[in-house]
Amino acid sequence: MDPSKNLSRAYLRFLVKDEPGVIAAVSETLAEAGVSIESFLQKPVENANGVPIVLTTHAVAESVLTAAIARIADLPAVLESPRMLRIARI
Repeated sequence: MDPSKNLSRAYLRFLVKDEPGVIAAVSETLAEAGVSIESFLQKPVENANGVPIVLTTHAVAESVLTAAIARIADLPAVLESPRMLRIARI
């Protein structure tokens, strides 16, 4: 079986500029790719160069998720490479 087609949940972390429309751009990019968000967290950070966005996804093919992450990485408001961890089934 092709590993890129394996379905799994994922933890994603993005460091973004604190400006209007950033959360919408991230969530729209995921939605357009067919990635469903399970949970979403953005905590304000005082005197920081960016704001972390942390989210988990529902089960999705890795190939779909990596393509969506690449598109998000290209957004002007994203300040560093996104981080992804698969969430293992127990």
